[in-house]
Amino acid sequence: QGCSLPVLTENRQIWNGWFLDETACMAGSGLVDADGKYVLNRDDAIHCGFCLPGNHSIQIEDSAGITFVCELCPKGRQQDKPGQTGCHACNPGRFATAEGTAECQMCEPGTATDEFGQ
Repeated sequence: QGCSLPVLTENRQIWNGWFLDETACMAGSGLVDADGKYVLNRDDAIHCGFCLPGNHSIQIEDSAGITFVCELCPKGRQQDKPGQTGCHACNPGRFATAEGTAECQMCEPGTATDEFGQ
């Protein structure tokens, strides 16, 4: 059991702004829950963490304001560095068939693609 002062619990909207919001993530990072898993909404989060390779950071806005979440790179795109805000299209001769790719794969011998983002 914890103790609290009624003046604090009854006036949360006033004093809440005085403290650092650990779920106000910056670009390149995203919301993380108590188990260390990346989540897509602030209600499940306790802090922020840099997005992992294969992911990128996108801005969202909710009732608490602006924050960022980590999202998987789409098929045909990659991100090999942590803490990034975008994914790059696979170069010709390379491909990514799954979401969340950190590095595009080389085409098999005898096959090819001459387009970006395959």
